[in-house]
Amino acid sequence: MRSINPKHLVRVGMDVYGQYLIWTAWAVGVLIVGFLLALPFFAPLRSLEVSALALLNEPAHIYLMIIGIITGVYVMPYFTRQGVTRHSYFWGNLLAVLALAVTIQLIGGGLQLIALLAEAITPFQAGRELTVYLGQNLGLARTIGISILVHTARFLMGWIIGFAFYRFRGFGGFLSIVSTLIIFAVMSILWEEGGVISIHGVPLVLQLDLSLGTAVLLTLGLLVLQTTALFLMIRRTPIKVQ
Repeated sequence: MRSINPKHLVRVGMDVYGQYLIWTAWAVGVLIVGFLLALPFFAPLRSLEVSALALLNEPAHIYLMIIGIITGVYVMPYFTRQGVTRHSYFWGNLLAVLALAVTIQLIGGGLQLIALLAEAITPFQAGRELTVYLGQNLGLARTIGISILVHTARFLMGWIIGFAFYRFRGFGGFLSIVSTLIIFAVMSILWEEGGVISIHGVPLVLQLDLSLGTAVLLTLGLLVLQTTALFLMIRRTPIKVQ
């Protein structure tokens, strides 16, 4: 893939981000409407323990994988038809993904402020607990930073699966699912509290006790690995423009 104009890369990234933002607005809107409709019927929803930011982070994991898959299958051919090079698309999309991961945290923060306002004027009780990483509360700034890394990794998992099916069809797509499950398991062990992967009761991966710095470095390594795999696939993939 040839060199590109940074300004063009940013324009591509903004175009992709704009599309992701539309999808995200719809997804968050559906979650909010569903929550409000369920609120009168489920008492636990009226007295929360976890914050709106933590509540949003959970479905965001699945959402980002889904739009990653859609990106791998449909978005690149669309931009190619518009005259965008694979190089510009690849790096522009990475910028868009990072911007989206940050935006989700901002949306979660905004929803938490609304929840606190509702608490002040209604019987509703807003939660305060943040997403738990490494089995503990790491504070707002660290939690947001880690969530951005984790969300980016989730998107890349979906992107790899979608593009592998686009590029290699059935068998290659199946291998991408297997590799993604491995990365998913590693990420869970790194951040969620550790755990045990076993087959018929035989432990394969024991719970890890990692420092924050080590977990961040390993996560960055996984992001580099995923990005490199995508780069190598995209640079040699013939794109169907019809």
